[in-house]
Amino acid sequence: MKSRLTTSSLLRCSALILVATGLLGPTADLEAQSQPMALQVGAAYFAVGGEEDETAALELTYRPDRLRRWRVGARFGGMLTARGAGYGYGGIELPLAVTDRTTLTPSLGAGAYRRGDGPDLGSTLEFRSGIDLSRSLAGGHQISLFLYHLSNASLGERNPGVEVLGIGYAISW
Repeated sequence: MKSRLTTSSLLRCSALILVATGLLGPTADLEAQSQPMALQVGAAYFAVGGEEDETAALELTYRPDRLRRWRVGARFGGMLTARGAGYGYGGIELPLAVTDRTTLTPSLGAGAYRRGDGPDLGSTLEFRSGIDLSRSLAGGHQISLFLYHLSNASLGERNPGVEVLGIGYAISW
């Protein structure tokens, strides 16, 4: 079997390292780590590089109000493509401050995929590994660029995986 380095393997390794760092790192003042809940709407390009399966997608992500005791938070979301494929998931994320207004957030999750007229990803169960780069705006709003990979981790007969690239707008309250 030939080993190769792929975008998905890089995303997974980076996310695992960053999550481990967040879990093991020291915690600061817990009040300062409290994060307001946020709702993000995004437009995405589904199946980046997949040519025949490429299509537009609409994303919705919810981040509940939480206290980041170990800097790790929850996230729940869904995606619907122009071809009727859909994906709903739950997972964790680790926001890392790059500057006072810019955040890099790796995330991991698992959920259910519905094919519609989209690509056959080999399984209903699909895992999500991704990364967001966001910028805080006035009034608790954010704009972000996100990239993630969906894969069934070879649990199905097929495991083609798919990359999704998009831009999002979030409102916190």
